[in-house]
Amino acid sequence: MAINYYLDESGHSGDLIKSGRALDFDGQPFFSLACVGVDDEVRLESEIARLKAKHQIEASELKSSSLTKKPGFVRDIVEFVCGEKLPFFIELVDKKYFLCMHIVNSHIAPPCAGLGHDYADAVVRVRFADYLYDHAPITVFEKFIAACAAPSDLTLRESFQTLLSWSEYERDQNIEAEFMLKNLMESFDDYETMSRDTEDAHLKFLPLPDDSKHNKPIWMLPNLSSFCNIYARINLFHLGDISGVRIYHDEQKHLDEIIRNGKQSAEVLLKDGRQVYTPHSNFHFTQTAPLFFANSNRSCGIQLADVLAGFVMRHCKEIVTDRNAINPLLLSAYRMLIDHSIPSKGIGVNLVVPTKFA
Repeated sequence: MAINYYLDESGHSGDLIKSGRALDFDGQPFFSLACVGVDDEVRLESEIARLKAKHQIEASELKSSSLTKKPGFVRDIVEFVCGEKLPFFIELVDKKYFLCMHIVNSHIAPPCAGLGHDYADAVVRVRFADYLYDHAPITVFEKFIAACAAPSDLTLRESFQTLLSWSEYERDQNIEAEFMLKNLMESFDDYETMSRDTEDAHLKFLPLPDDSKHNKPIWMLPNLSSFCNIYARINLFHLGDISGVRIYHDEQKHLDEIIRNGKQSAEVLLKDGRQVYTPHSNFHFTQTAPLFFANSNRSCGIQLADVLAGFVMRHCKEIVTDRNAINPLLLSAYRMLIDHSIPSKGIGVNLVVPTKFA
């Protein structure tokens, strides 16, 4: 099946090292990456032109940021996507929760800790991340970020000790904290053993950075993991046959090589013998799809993805900050996206958020 997929993001503020004051991420607590499959771009252009005329939108290029006062247009564009049964894949990431998952996967349950990759182990990791999200003081995050920014034996130990001290205090108040402390102590013991023989053992207890075009490390990019998961979701939707798939991502002048490398890593993830528990995506790639970066002002497909990404990002922010302020048309549009999600086929909205928000 020949089809083009278009992607764009919203809520991007760089890697999670730039967490801002009190983990506010410069006012952008959520990140969203949207992807839409289009097999008839002429039909899409015609529909967008019709809706722009209907809602008196004169701008030549659709930008989600300029549609905040056009909820009717957003509702209509979502209705078109769902009505035409265009395959859509949206990743919505709570950045603080994303940071919690990295702490879990690096400190509390790193690869060497013994936790596997099946459903039960995934549940444990989620429980730990939920607990961190709700209870961990900001110093836990600050020390972890500092260790990522300047990785060394010293900064890693400071991060571990901050997390250990807090967990020891929490253990008498919550069984979750006691279980987490047990894993954390075992992980730190593993580090102590490894550090005696390996000079850079600290790097095994921190997330792996990606190098920018200026050879500067970039840590914990939500858009990279979101892209890789959408790529695997597309693979699931097409039952592994992506020979006719072409992927067009909005221009990423600073991150395009990182995304390309991430795509290549995803394609060989399982071939390297690693395991992942991803019931709603398929990382078993027997074929690959070409990736292009395109200018949004020349692609109505990318503009459509931009509208969806921006809408979902802002809507989820309002759900958390001021649910009563949500426009009924936008609430209807969001529910439509959820109602047309088919996780078993990879289609729909994937929420990388605390369990209480999902």
